[in-house]
Amino acid sequence: MYYQGYRPPPEPAPQPHGGKRRPRRGAKMLLAVVMVLLAAIAALVISSVIRQNALQREVESVQGVYLDNVYVDGIHLGGMTPQQAIDAVLANVYARQNSWSLQLTYRGHVFTTLNYAMLGAQTDIAAVYKQLETAFQLGHTGSLRDKKDDIDSLRLKPYSVFTTQSDISGEKLDEILSVIGQNISYPATDAHLVYFDPNADDPFIIQQESTGMALDVAAAKATVLEMAASGSSGALEMTPETLYPTVTEADVRKTVALRGKAVTPVSRQSTAARTDNIRLALSNYNGLTLEAGESVSFNTLVGERSYSRGYQYAIEYANGMK
Repeated sequence: MYYQGYRPPPEPAPQPHGGKRRPRRGAKMLLAVVMVLLAAIAALVISSVIRQNALQREVESVQGVYLDNVYVDGIHLGGMTPQQAIDAVLANVYARQNSWSLQLTYRGHVFTTLNYAMLGAQTDIAAVYKQLETAFQLGHTGSLRDKKDDIDSLRLKPYSVFTTQSDISGEKLDEILSVIGQNISYPATDAHLVYFDPNADDPFIIQQESTGMALDVAAAKATVLEMAASGSSGALEMTPETLYPTVTEADVRKTVALRGKAVTPVSRQSTAARTDNIRLALSNYNGLTLEAGESVSFNTLVGERSYSRGYQYAIEYANGMK
């Protein structure tokens, strides 16, 4: 029986198979996007970890040694330990200091052998250690990224420094050359009248002149410095300049001449002692120089005739009488 105006209730909607509701299409797409993002994030994380591990391995592989493309005095220190680098660089420094040598010679005699160290050209070893320490800091200080940056920078532009050597000491070289000059230098001597010998064929006994030698220290120094600068080793012969006298034997002979001659015979009866006394007395006149207007006294010139002065006891003549 139906009442007036009554409608029966609607029938329930049909349910899907199995009794469950199917998910919508939009939900599926959202889920797919989320999965892709998660996969990408995971890939980035994994890639970052891989790169970080590779970076750490690369940096750790050079810890304790110098990086590649690090040079000191042209020596590649890459892969060397600090001690190996010190040994290599110092060996080069010492070899450089001994790379030049120069013998200073004169007429076959070697006075000395110069080298850079003798002339004060030294390398500051403390400064060398400082340079090596600075070079070692590359790739060994700062963060992991800082160290990696150093490695990459050196691949593009190598690091290169050179140790320095002090200049040669001019004072030291002056001292060495002065000593050599004193040994090979000697003055020129002038000719002069030594004495007058009336019994000689040439009564004017003249000491001949002689030349001298003098080392030009300034010129020798300039030559040594030039050879040191160019690294020219070998031997340098000292060549002193010749010094010439101002008075020669010819000059002296122009000032002397035999102006007169007096001969006094000696009696054959004169004893040997008396003859010696005569010879001794007259020897005071040998080489005597008298200026114009000057006079001479025999007794004053000869002086006391005594035994202590070489005179002997002999016959004496006075006014022609014994």
